[in-house]
Amino acid sequence: MAALVTFVTMGRFVEEERGKAGIFNALGYSNSRIIHKFVIYGLITSITGTTAGVITGHTLLPILIHNTYKSGICSFLLLNCTSYLGLTLVAFLLGLLSAVLPAFVVAKKELWENLPNSSFQNHLVQELRLS
Repeated sequence: MAALVTFVTMGRFVEEERGKAGIFNALGYSNSRIIHKFVIYGLITSITGTTAGVITGHTLLPILIHNTYKSGICSFLLLNCTSYLGLTLVAFLLGLLSAVLPAFVVAKKELWENLPNSSFQNHLVQELRLS
């Protein structure tokens, strides 16, 4: 669920920043540099959020659950905190995909629409016509 929310939020963020991207483009920044800005933002938010989630999920959540059950019927339970490297890596991968991919795709789309007569687009159109 969090990945879906992140995916949609990053897409909307890039769409809202469309005006700034146009200003950067008018100031002479290349499309790749503008896209780089959005990708770095997605990367930072993804790593920060996933790190906070992994730390919380591996430490605080087991303690809370253990204390809840310890106070009731199951007072004999021992707390055994283990970390799962495979699941942690999957969490980081999904976090990166849900934040960086939409930022890249939407930024590329927005810049493509803003520059209908760019030489790069003309080159691509000619390549497609030839093949």
